[in-house]
Amino acid sequence: MSLGGGTRLNFSKRGVGVSTGVRGFRVSSSSRGTFVSVGRAGIRYTQRIGMPHSNVSHSGHASNVPFQNVQRVPVAVSGAYAQEQINTAAAEQLRDSSSVAVLDQINGTVGETSYFFLITLCLGLLAFLVLIFGNTAIGALLGALTAGIGFYLHGLDVKNRTFPLFFELDDASSVKWKATCAALQALANSNKIWQIDTKTYTYDLKRNAGAGTIVQRKDVQVRTAAAPFIASNLEPYCIVAGGQTLVFFPDRLYVYENKRYGAVAYEALQLETGTTNFVETGFIPHDSPRVGTTWRYVNKSGGPDRRFNNNVQIPMMQYGVLSLKSATGLNLLFHVSSFPASSSFVAGIQTAIGRQGASGQTSAGRPGAGSGQAPPRPTAPRPPYLIELGLDLNCTKEQASSRYHELAKAYHPDLVSHLAPEFRLVAEERMKSINVAYAELKTARGW
Repeated sequence: MSLGGGTRLNFSKRGVGVSTGVRGFRVSSSSRGTFVSVGRAGIRYTQRIGMPHSNVSHSGHASNVPFQNVQRVPVAVSGAYAQEQINTAAAEQLRDSSSVAVLDQINGTVGETSYFFLITLCLGLLAFLVLIFGNTAIGALLGALTAGIGFYLHGLDVKNRTFPLFFELDDASSVKWKATCAALQALANSNKIWQIDTKTYTYDLKRNAGAGTIVQRKDVQVRTAAAPFIASNLEPYCIVAGGQTLVFFPDRLYVYENKRYGAVAYEALQLETGTTNFVETGFIPHDSPRVGTTWRYVNKSGGPDRRFNNNVQIPMMQYGVLSLKSATGLNLLFHVSSFPASSSFVAGIQTAIGRQGASGQTSAGRPGAGSGQAPPRPTAPRPPYLIELGLDLNCTKEQASSRYHELAKAYHPDLVSHLAPEFRLVAEERMKSINVAYAELKTARGW
């Protein structure tokens, strides 16, 4: 629509934009950003000079992540307008009033001054000097003696810096501990687990297979292993995520990093799970359902962009999204190749120890011992429709309504109408599941 004076209003599916200028030079602004276009006779140069306009905040809590389409592309991104770093607190910052005493004892033992390296270095240097400038036989003997002394001192150093943490479990605590291990084993059965470090949001959908979010991730391992510098009669499950190791013991979750321990009480642990559709350019896990395919470079209709010779089809996988947070600063986000595994982990932890005070009793009167109180009654499992909506058993009508509208905004098919048909199909199926679950919830509660 021309307004005169070279000014026009432009209408499209993305909204209303405005442009002004003369033939050969024009400035336009829309939801995609502000651009300057220069050129005539079929040759034109366009440059973005402003960031896209958006009413959505892309920084802050990671709770919105399970409900976004994300993609990992190992190239630099042009057109990205916001990057969110998912930071978690250092291990030594993760503590509360119930864990201060035991953490001080553990960190005091682990952080003891070690003279192993200094003594071994001095002996090794002496052996080297004797070998070079003195008697060769004596130097070789000193070298062998240094190796033996170093091995002995290393074992003594590890022993002195190892903290004993032993548990005596009653029947109720033993049941909870076994349930906790079963939940972690379900998570360990996933073919692949990744930790998400950063999320970069972009409007350059054409060069990123239609995805609006690009993530950086690294592999995560879940296994049974001895906790670093802790000797225990129980073999805990450990989640090794980058520089941090999460150690699940009966009394609390311990976090190890840089020879320091922190802890999060299980009742303070916030667990969330969901699904995400991920355009996978790397390893394809065998336990992830393929929900569609897309093109490495897509056009507006969802088909391949013919201007790129190396344009190939890329599978779109469905992954589970697992979030671990606490009020003390723990903030970890994972992608799990098997969504049932991440869902079973969250359900198992919440059922077994979701509201426990102290599931285990440590021997020798160490901090963390059980109080002798009767164990809390186990909570009833959540019906499938509550799991689908991500709601608790005691949710109110207002909470359910707010959650439903939040999910509807995230999964509405109109949000992906400009992408390939596979994206709209996935959004429609997810929206149907949400509607069915919400209808079942209202019927069950009589709302």
